[in-house]
Amino acid sequence: MQIKFCSLYRKHHYFPNRWRRATQYHEAGIQFRMRMYSEHNPHSLLDIKLRDGILEIPFLFVDEETIVFFRNLIALEQTCPQVGNYVTAYTVFMAKLMSMPDDVALLARKGVIAHHMRTDRDVSQLFTRLTKGVVFDFYGNYYLNHLCLALEVYYQNRLHRWVAWLRHNHLSNPWLVVAAFAGVIVLFCTIAQTVLTVESYVNPK
Repeated sequence: MQIKFCSLYRKHHYFPNRWRRATQYHEAGIQFRMRMYSEHNPHSLLDIKLRDGILEIPFLFVDEETIVFFRNLIALEQTCPQVGNYVTAYTVFMAKLMSMPDDVALLARKGVIAHHMRTDRDVSQLFTRLTKGVVFDFYGNYYLNHLCLALEVYYQNRLHRWVAWLRHNHLSNPWLVVAAFAGVIVLFCTIAQTVLTVESYVNPK
C-alpha cells in the first residue's frame, strides 16, 4: 500500500501511529466481530469500536461497485478538505487491515466482510490499489485516531501476546484445556505433599 505521509511522521517517530494487518492483531489477542445493527444500537459503516480487546466492525460487502463508491468519495475528500476525511480514514484502515489474502480470509470467517471476487487476494489488491497515492496524515485529526492508538497499545502488550499465543496454540482443543488444568492440580498436590513431608522431618511430633 503506497500512502503519502506528511512530515509530522518525523516528529512523532517514537510512536508508530500506524495500523497493522488483521492477522497481526489476531496474534496479539484482538478478536474480530461484526458490529450488529439494531434500533437500539444504530451506527454507520464507518463506526468501528474497540471494546475489551474485541474490534467490532460493521459488515462490509466487497465487489467492484463497492470500490467505485469508495473511490468517488475519497476523490471528493481529497479535493475538498472541508468535507472531512472520514471515508479516506476508513478506507485506509480497511486496506491495511486486509493487506494480504490471509487477512481477508480471517475477516470473512469472523463475518466482518463478504465478497464475490474470485479470490481473497483480489480483495486485498483492490483495496491496495484504492489507496494508492492517497494523501493521509496518520498524526492528523481524523475520527479513527484514538482507535489507532488503542490498537497499538493493545498490540504492544506482551501479556496479551502471550495469552493469545497460549489460546491459539494450546487451548483451542478442549481436551488440552482439561489436561492443562489436571496438570496444575497434580503439580499443586505434589508441592503440598513435599512441603508436608519436609515439615514432618523438621518438626517431628
